[in-house]
Amino acid sequence: MKDDTPFDWGIHSLPEEGRLALALGPLELEIRRTAGEIRIAHHRPGDPRRERDSKWIRWVPAADWSGELALTPAFPNRPVVVRPDNEFWLTQGSQARIYVRMPLEVEIEALGPHRATLLRIPTRVLSDTWWGSTEEGILHYFLDTNARRIMTDAEFLEHLAVCPLQLDNTSADDLLVTRIAIHTEYLSLYRDGTRLWSDETRVRYRGHDEESAVTVSGTAPSEARDAELVRPPREKMSRSFSARTFARLRSSFLGW
Repeated sequence: MKDDTPFDWGIHSLPEEGRLALALGPLELEIRRTAGEIRIAHHRPGDPRRERDSKWIRWVPAADWSGELALTPAFPNRPVVVRPDNEFWLTQGSQARIYVRMPLEVEIEALGPHRATLLRIPTRVLSDTWWGSTEEGILHYFLDTNARRIMTDAEFLEHLAVCPLQLDNTSADDLLVTRIAIHTEYLSLYRDGTRLWSDETRVRYRGHDEESAVTVSGTAPSEARDAELVRPPREKMSRSFSARTFARLRSSFLGW
């Protein structure tokens, strides 16, 4: 595949025998309209599964299909455990704001009277990890070294959404921040020009033996107050819940 069309989130027109070749971060995507079908192939250079992923996936759209495709960003379909670029201590009573650059999925929809979702493709394949105890844990994705204290202009990329996290240590202990679980199912996605953001997640750490109190703002973050909503959360919530958010260091395996 060759990247010969600038990537743009939004609507793309595909004429008869037309072709789109797009690059979104590490993902290369090709879409063709031929013989009454929509055909999609994708791969990531260097991915050992390249040959399998590059095969064409084919759909026959409704007869009244408009020829338009919507490419929309979406968060990963599971919670994600992230590791800061550099672990740090959060002392008793202190606060810290960090930013996680979350790799997105691209959702491809055929538009028209019979709108149809064709495919959702991760821009980056994340590894699996187990979060929590053997009895009460849940399968998450793992994202290595992608949380930082400061964001610069150069770190905003088309295939990443920036998720602001406000961390408060309300416990009687200092907290070493090595791993953080982010519940992407409750996050909205916002667009500010070419930049993508989630709403703010506020986490109050209450101690090793307590679940953290988590609040999702439900609005664009303070860094992008005028951003427009692109996608609502995958699951509705009351904005506040309790969850095991930080790694417990007393575990026999550091960070899990």
